[in-house]
Amino acid sequence: MTFVITSRKTLQDSDLPSREVRLCPLLPEEAKKILVSRVNDEETLNKLSKTERIVELCGCVPLALCIVGSLLSDYTEEKLVKHLEEEPMTLLKDDGESVQTAIKTSFDLLTKAERDALVVMSVFPGSFDSNAAEAVIRACSYPGTLPVSIPRSLKNRSLVEQPRSRRYQLHPLICAFAKEVGQTKSECPLLDKGKKLACAHFISRLDQNAKVYWSKDACKAAIESFSEERHNFESFLEVFAE
Repeated sequence: MTFVITSRKTLQDSDLPSREVRLCPLLPEEAKKILVSRVNDEETLNKLSKTERIVELCGCVPLALCIVGSLLSDYTEEKLVKHLEEEPMTLLKDDGESVQTAIKTSFDLLTKAERDALVVMSVFPGSFDSNAAEAVIRACSYPGTLPVSIPRSLKNRSLVEQPRSRRYQLHPLICAFAKEVGQTKSECPLLDKGKKLACAHFISRLDQNAKVYWSKDACKAAIESFSEERHNFESFLEVFAE
């Protein structure tokens, strides 16, 4: 007999033989199959044209794909895409099943420092490096907690992804959840402070990058650095302008 237990938290028990298995994200084609499997109407199925965009907005999460797939028989693709872009947590609920509830279960198990850090890291529009993470985590620093250790802890709980060394990103649905938490009355000052710290960090980085560009034999490195952070530069320059 085999028991399969899924959890974002690793359980340690010397008397219980177990091994940790990290599940990889679904491939887009596999995700698409799950999405369309919930559409029972053949006519609706044949008219689908925005499945790739829906899969992208669902972040290839099976629960989200199942919920949205069941809604395709009742709503147009355009309307579902609009809701997923603007209010994903509100849309992704279905008869007691909710992506928000699934994420909240893991969120509630975090320490106060980890919860606040996840909220402030939701200000990033995409991937970010460890220096940027540390810069915004200062908004919620607590005595005895090293800011640099928090992204690692959240990564171990599968709430933060690490696409490559010293670089992090939030899954779009987890990011949406964290932003929603941050927009509540009690947490709004924290989110605003995180946004200001991120803005200051990337404006400073932009200035440093310009100086490196004009340094001897450093032009290529400056261009590569700019390209990697371009989405952050563009996003926080808009914040700075506001």
